[in-house]
Amino acid sequence: PAQASRSIFAAIHSGHLLRSCHMTRRVAALVTTCCLFALQVSKPHAIDGTCLEEAIPKGERRDILVDGLELPLGIWKFEWDSAELITAIFDVLVSEVLGFNTVLSGSSDACEFGIIAVSRCSLESTGTSPTPDCTNIKQIMSTHVALEFWDSTIFNDRWFVSNHPKEAPENMGSVGYHGSEGVFIGKRPVQAASDMLGAHLDFYGWYDASWFDPSAFFATPADIPNSMLMPCSESLIGNALAIQNVRTWTPDPEGFDESGRAKCHDGYWWRSPACRANTSSCVPFVSGGNGWILDQIMPKAIAFRMSIAVATAVNWSAYVALPTEHDTLFYSWKPALHFIGMGPKEIMFEQHDDVAWAHGDKRTSSKTVELHKVVFTGLKFAAHSAYYFLKEMTIPMQTMEELLKGMLRPGASYADIACEWVRDHREVWQSWVPLETMCSNGHGLVDFGGSFVTDRSTATSCSPCPAGSLSVPVTDALGDTFSCLECPPGSSQKMWGQDFCSPCEAGQHQNASGRVACLRCPQGRHQSERGSQECEICAPPRTTNFLGATSEQECLCPVDSFGSEDGTCDPCPFGFTCALGSSMQNLNRALDHGTDVATEPFPVLAPGLYTTQEQPLSAYKCSRQVSCPGGVPGTCSGGLVGLTCTHCPASHFLQNGECRDCSESHAGLVLALTASGMSGLALVSHMLVNVPPSRASGHVVVGGMMAGLVVNFVLTISIVGTLNVIWTNPLVDFFEPLHVLSFDIERFQLSCTIPDASFTTDYIMKLLAYPIVASSLLLSIGLLQFFPCARKGIPCSVSAIINSLGFVLSLAFIAVGLLSLQGFRCTESPNGRSTLSADSSVICWEAGEHRQVVMLGIVAVLVYPITFLALTFVACFFYASLSALYGIRFTACVRFLVVRVRPDLLIFAFLGQLKNFLISLLPTLTSNYHIQVCLMLIVLLLWSFLQLWFKFWRSHLINIVDAYMNFVTIIMLVGFALLSSEQRNMDKALVGWLTISLFLAATTASIVLVVCKMLSACHPSSGYSIFISHHKAAAAVYARHLKLVFQDQGCSRPFLDVDELDTLDNLSFAVKASRSVLVVLTDQIMERPWCAVEITSAWLNKKPMMAVDINSRKVDLSANYLQDVIKSFSAQDLAIFLALGIDEVAVRSAFDHVASLDRITIPLNSTGLRLPDAVVRHCLGEHFDKCKPSSSALDPEKTVYIIFNTKDDLQCSVASVLCHLFRQSRWNTIACRRDVAISQTTFHAGKNLAVVVLISKDLPIDPFGMRTIAAVARVALPVVTVLSQETFSKPSQEQLDMLKGGSAFMPDDFALIEEVVPGVTNMEFVEALQPLYMILAWTFRPEQNEKLMQVEFQVIEERVEKKLNDQTRASGPTAGVAPSASSNSVTSAAQTISTAGGMLPKVAASEDMEPWRSV
Repeated sequence: PAQASRSIFAAIHSGHLLRSCHMTRRVAALVTTCCLFALQVSKPHAIDGTCLEEAIPKGERRDILVDGLELPLGIWKFEWDSAELITAIFDVLVSEVLGFNTVLSGSSDACEFGIIAVSRCSLESTGTSPTPDCTNIKQIMSTHVALEFWDSTIFNDRWFVSNHPKEAPENMGSVGYHGSEGVFIGKRPVQAASDMLGAHLDFYGWYDASWFDPSAFFATPADIPNSMLMPCSESLIGNALAIQNVRTWTPDPEGFDESGRAKCHDGYWWRSPACRANTSSCVPFVSGGNGWILDQIMPKAIAFRMSIAVATAVNWSAYVALPTEHDTLFYSWKPALHFIGMGPKEIMFEQHDDVAWAHGDKRTSSKTVELHKVVFTGLKFAAHSAYYFLKEMTIPMQTMEELLKGMLRPGASYADIACEWVRDHREVWQSWVPLETMCSNGHGLVDFGGSFVTDRSTATSCSPCPAGSLSVPVTDALGDTFSCLECPPGSSQKMWGQDFCSPCEAGQHQNASGRVACLRCPQGRHQSERGSQECEICAPPRTTNFLGATSEQECLCPVDSFGSEDGTCDPCPFGFTCALGSSMQNLNRALDHGTDVATEPFPVLAPGLYTTQEQPLSAYKCSRQVSCPGGVPGTCSGGLVGLTCTHCPASHFLQNGECRDCSESHAGLVLALTASGMSGLALVSHMLVNVPPSRASGHVVVGGMMAGLVVNFVLTISIVGTLNVIWTNPLVDFFEPLHVLSFDIERFQLSCTIPDASFTTDYIMKLLAYPIVASSLLLSIGLLQFFPCARKGIPCSVSAIINSLGFVLSLAFIAVGLLSLQGFRCTESPNGRSTLSADSSVICWEAGEHRQVVMLGIVAVLVYPITFLALTFVACFFYASLSALYGIRFTACVRFLVVRVRPDLLIFAFLGQLKNFLISLLPTLTSNYHIQVCLMLIVLLLWSFLQLWFKFWRSHLINIVDAYMNFVTIIMLVGFALLSSEQRNMDKALVGWLTISLFLAATTASIVLVVCKMLSACHPSSGYSIFISHHKAAAAVYARHLKLVFQDQGCSRPFLDVDELDTLDNLSFAVKASRSVLVVLTDQIMERPWCAVEITSAWLNKKPMMAVDINSRKVDLSANYLQDVIKSFSAQDLAIFLALGIDEVAVRSAFDHVASLDRITIPLNSTGLRLPDAVVRHCLGEHFDKCKPSSSALDPEKTVYIIFNTKDDLQCSVASVLCHLFRQSRWNTIACRRDVAISQTTFHAGKNLAVVVLISKDLPIDPFGMRTIAAVARVALPVVTVLSQETFSKPSQEQLDMLKGGSAFMPDDFALIEEVVPGVTNMEFVEALQPLYMILAWTFRPEQNEKLMQVEFQVIEERVEKKLNDQTRASGPTAGVAPSASSNSVTSAAQTISTAGGMLPKVAASEDMEPWRSV
């Protein structure tokens, strides 16, 4: 009986029995109640309070051990139906099958309470917004398991792992089903719509009012009493902030008031635009709470033209009752119980888009939520069988829905339904029960005899691991368990039940496994490492005098080969040759009495090293090997003296490795010429770098930037000459002149100018080089101010001087950085001491002269590279805020930085200086030459990657030159590395000459480019004839139209920014390179910062400017409006201006100048392919006479007629652009303009004529376009459709009704129509229009780049030519005969076109047809 009742109940619930017997709902309810009663009566009852007959008795159940406390397994219950059911199932199985005591530790209707309960964090708040307090750890863990945790909450397990990993709970994975929420529909209307019309009302597309009306299957909003609804003012519909994203992503001006609140009919219903005019066609949607997911359904209804009215139930009872009593759409979630009797289906929308939802765009479906099992992190050890049971436990969604349906039975409880499922599905949950051999940590598998095994197949149970072993995890086909293994050699364990082995301490070892202790090292051995299997043997003849030696220092050696003065035997020092029996006493005897007397062996010094007689074993490395012959300590060659044979005696200077008398020196002349040249270069640089970018020539700026790259390249190569390697010819002569660039004043022979000068004095002179250059620059600027002819061209402001000094420092920054770090750059000697690389007579890091050098170096590093880098960092990172704060005073100071890189990548101006500093720093970090070269390669490769990836230089040419320079530098570094290698079969001289040739070629090519760029600034012919300044969003199509008109009328090189991609970041340079500027006045053009840059640059450079209005639009340029525009510019906008040397005063003056110009109106919507000469002369000014209109011959065999909406200005301009492009391809063009006269003979079928139709939404109600479409349809001309400036949309039903009823056109329009298509009927318009929307429309976007536009046009042209050729082949000998203009002419023409192939599709001429439903 129970099984039969369940079958009857399932049949009734599914609806099959109701449909077969045609019962009413009341009869169905009565039968359902009877069946449920039968089920309740037949349900087996629990025995002794348990569910299963084989249940483990309560007295035999056990607690779990948590932190030393025995506690029942605590289960947290979430208070919704599905969670109640799965928790009840788990409770039955874990207590009655696994034998654990369980307790309900708490419950909540929010997931946050449950996950905090299973974590070790305390609950900070018990209100509606719980927060974990992980600073207060729970003393007793009473909750251990929580099921059906919704992962969409803020405090999920990932939050705990990221913020408090030690207190985090463990996520055991999915419960087997997912959670979701959305718009649902009852089963009855879905089935009815499917049976009647084959419609699928569970898909959102069937609610699109443009082609389907679903209201017949639903109640109307009027059927629902207002008493059950919440007023809009109290729900989220009336909350402007809650539906802000709705207004942002799906604008609906008629659906919201000025305050942003939705407009509601009768104060209860908000209607979508699709049914706002006809409220009876609205499908009601009922939400609960205060308006759940209204911010999701409203944008969907607007975006997808859904006929939906939205309201909120007044309370929960009304929310549950309304969808049950009325056929409506309603909000719900899965899994849920309250609507499950209706067989609800979720309406499918487009797949969820995470990115769109993150920005507030909720037009896609909501995200499916993972439902997880979470446990406290120690459950695996406290109750491993419950842990593994829960890990396997999963319930599918179908099973959960069946469990929820069981709750519909009268008197059913969660425990009853759970128990019933457990009894009926043993085969399911028995697979969840873990095996007896599933051991926990600290235990291992044992067989029947109690022996430990590693394979589960021979194991019968688990046992604690003994001393000398550890517990390790094992995974096999049955799951995870643990086995006991012996401790490996080098470790031990003295305790039972451990999962680790302790490594042997220092001085101990163990070479056997499974030991409880380690052994001490025997005598003569030592061990300093932990976890060792053997002890190290002391180097012979050394030994130890005790057990357990922990270091090699405890190994002692007797006086043997080299006896030191303290009686120990030390190894022979590096750089010395020690014979058997050498000793320090023998060496001292040789120094005191000579080598003839000293017959005993002693350490002998090798060539290239130097030692003093006071410290004969302390060897220093010489910078020049030939200067130190070795042998006897204190020996030098070439007349050199001092430590490491570095200096010449007084009144001598060093040249080619030998000391020469100062009488042969020319130091004074060299210094004078050098100082004069540096002052002149600094003054020229000052003049060039202080020209504002808005007035500067682009060629000069690019040339100057390339010159800077050349200097940087040469300085980088000069660094290589100072690395720690001994060069040979020809590189010795190559690096010699480059040392001058790195402030090597020894090349100026200053030892003759400043006698007895120490290295400190030389270093001070080097550090003063930059202040001397700066002082000479200031002196030169001051002196030139007394000459009126020079005063005007030489800026003398503080900002200009700072900019010039910064430019000079940035140009020589590598050399300045290298100089500043010179005091820290040391070379290590064999004795462990280091000498200064610049002067090896100075010992590093010891008292004396190096201390002074280091102090000077610290000051130099802080004053030069660190300060400059810090200022550069601040200027680049805070450029916008500092520009807004200090204006052009700040931007003029840092112009040398920002003029070189793109405005959005100013950071690379700082990174470039940082790269230069790193190049100068690398030789200081290590004295190993190969490491130095490798580090330089890494820096250059990283810089090259960044440069090629970001292309941060302002000019494309500079990016190419910089990449080329970096490549050459890397190749040269590889060559230098080869020259220092030990390969004997390499011709190092040849490699050296190849490297030098590469350097000279790269430098020469770069200098030639610099000269060419500078000379290009003197040839204005390379510029543009006219610069078209426009607001892209409002006038991009008009600007393209104007450019084509200018080109057609002979204007060479009009500038349009979208076509000149290489100059978009240098608009001010393009303005300067243009003869005149045309300002296309549209709304907001003055408010766009880059348009303001173009206009102001033209005004500053005194370029002729013209202002034009497009069509009939007049733009306001009043003084008040312009003042408001100036005030509206943001800090970022002002930063753009200031970076180009433009201030607010200049912008306002330029705007006033534009406002004062004589404006003309260019009617692009009614102009043909040419503008009147007076208009072109106004735009081009004096350059009009130089224009030579194009005169290419047109092909008489190719004609194209362009049909478009003549009422739409944009469509008019697009049509004109197409005309120009067709004429450039030698096509004859005709456009359906209002000023172009046509007749019925224009479209003769025998002509070589093709038609291009611009599809737009208002084309069906344009008389000029429609008369042409009807004429084309009559004669069966080939047609190509094009889509531009609009999205594809079919004619609305209203437009079709107007065409059928004859109200689409004005009375005066019919006379114009009769001239072309006499006798035309209203239905003929509809039938002629329909086939156009069945042809694939080709996209055409004239506002994009010219090359991309040409690609799109070529596709259109190819299609037009193909259609024309197909027509010619299909017409045959009957070509030229026009069909009659009868009422059925459209049908005949359509049939003819269809058989011709590739023409207009065939249509039927029936007055009752519904042409658009199929479309």
